[in-house]
Amino acid sequence: MIQIQGEYLASSPQTMYKYSNIGYSTLGRVIEIVENKPFSQVMCEELLQLTGMLNSSFKLSADMDKLYAKGYRDSKEAKRTPLRDLPAGAMLSNVEDMSKYIKYIFSHEKELNEMFKPQYDKLKLDFNHKVGLDWILGGVTSPLSDSIVWHNGAGVPHQAHISLLKDKKLGVIILSNTDEASQFITELGIKSLELAYEAKYAKQLPKIKQPSDIKEIRLDTKILQKYVGKYVVFGNMTDIKLHDNHLQISLWGNDLELIPINENTFIPKATALGFISIPLLKFSLEFKEVDGKKIALLHGLPAPFAFEKIPKYSISQAWKNRLGLYKTDTEDENFKIDNLTLKVEDETLYFDMKLKGKDSANSSIFKMALNPISDTKAIVIGLANGEGATVQVIDNKLYYSGFIFEK
Repeated sequence: MIQIQGEYLASSPQTMYKYSNIGYSTLGRVIEIVENKPFSQVMCEELLQLTGMLNSSFKLSADMDKLYAKGYRDSKEAKRTPLRDLPAGAMLSNVEDMSKYIKYIFSHEKELNEMFKPQYDKLKLDFNHKVGLDWILGGVTSPLSDSIVWHNGAGVPHQAHISLLKDKKLGVIILSNTDEASQFITELGIKSLELAYEAKYAKQLPKIKQPSDIKEIRLDTKILQKYVGKYVVFGNMTDIKLHDNHLQISLWGNDLELIPINENTFIPKATALGFISIPLLKFSLEFKEVDGKKIALLHGLPAPFAFEKIPKYSISQAWKNRLGLYKTDTEDENFKIDNLTLKVEDETLYFDMKLKGKDSANSSIFKMALNPISDTKAIVIGLANGEGATVQVIDNKLYYSGFIFEK
């Protein structure tokens, strides 16, 4: 059991959307207290059995284990990473049972309609990303986009996708036992839903017209210079630099040139084979300021990626004295933190951290920028999931995300 008493909110209430496992875990605990039964038992009796989902469960029983598909990563068998907090997404199921869930939704539309209403619509820091009661509303590239509700899930390496056209009573479920499916499962699901629509109504959907070219404009260096700096998104820092009178962004190991199409909007351009420049017309990067935050907003994905510019600040001697390597106990977790190092780079305080699953040979590397707001507290900079959290100093140790890190 985790303790959240005394934790700080990542953002003020009703200001922005944050994907929160803790929210559903707390709700699951409330259900256990009210029903005086384990969460998995309540879900079985009150939901799964009623909808005929007899081969689904939040608990891996011996009978269920016999049905469980082995997982794979890089063509090698990989163990499933179990989720600690069951209510947040640990249901085991199959396509047949999930189809019964979809039928249940379609036959109880009035009672369940609240799930598909936008929650706290039009918040400035959501950048038009619309979410119901954990259904994502639209946002995908499709002629049917405004009518599609969908969600993805993962019990790594297993991947899942569900999407609905509830007014047409059409749904798609995709379950995969390979990690690589995450790269295309959403696109495959939406395309399958389009084909189902065309088959049911015997008519072809209009093609989405893709931009074929861009008209580059010239911008004064003073304008470009405003956007130069360090930015952060999803636990990683990146640089936007000025190179040969063009902006350039470093993303996940690739340097992309940014082509201006107006004063604050740019199209990224990749280089193939070392010399061919290809504009990535599906995407655009828009620079804007919202609620005092300087943002580079990446459009073209199912949800906007908001890169927040790291503000300039001073680092106190108290924080400088804490620089170095830290360790923590993850013995009871399904992941391992290889190391966590508190560093300073270009006057920015940050965590350099390696994280991997216990049965995985590969590590994910994070560079998490911190804004020290006092000698004992720092905020993880950024607007994405996991960002906005508070790092606290307790008895000369660092407390972050439920873990104590000792130098």
